[in-house]
Amino acid sequence: MNFMELLKRAQRHENITAAELSEVIRSLESGQSFDVYTLLEILGRAGSPKHRRLMERYLHDVGDPQISALALMALCSWWELINAYRGELISFLIGVDWDAGDYVKLQAIGIAGEYLRKNEDGEILKILYGVFSSETERLLVRSAAYHALCRSDGVEWRDMLPASRVVDFSKEINHGVISRVEKKLCT
Repeated sequence: MNFMELLKRAQRHENITAAELSEVIRSLESGQSFDVYTLLEILGRAGSPKHRRLMERYLHDVGDPQISALALMALCSWWELINAYRGELISFLIGVDWDAGDYVKLQAIGIAGEYLRKNEDGEILKILYGVFSSETERLLVRSAAYHALCRSDGVEWRDMLPASRVVDFSKEINHGVISRVEKKLCT
């Protein structure tokens, strides 16, 4: 089976047959997989929450934080199971020792920002604000937290600085957003 072609179809939201998805699952379960990341992305995009136990296997330290970040995205965003994985999300927002490149943390930050657009969660907002405010965090991570805070406040992507670059904290911060977040944290 051509998994790369299957991935392209899944990314375009084209139909993946039950037989094709079964082959992806079989390959993941056998451990003799073509490329775990590719297979997980196919499963995440074309599968459903009924496959959550398989996806969960890749959520914690599996030797590649990018795979864990992808599993978090599938479970929390694509399959909308964030409430079931809230504890993991919080753990990843705080940071885990095996996430050396902050891949999982950055994914968790993005997920948290989108979650907070529609949901109130003081604990997640507080952690996100703490990441934004921490001068010990890498600028990339703080910038991601700033973007997530903006998203949580209802700011549209088109009205924000590009998420692909680091924010200049001395002059590019929307202080209105930060004030509203601080006000939410005080209530």
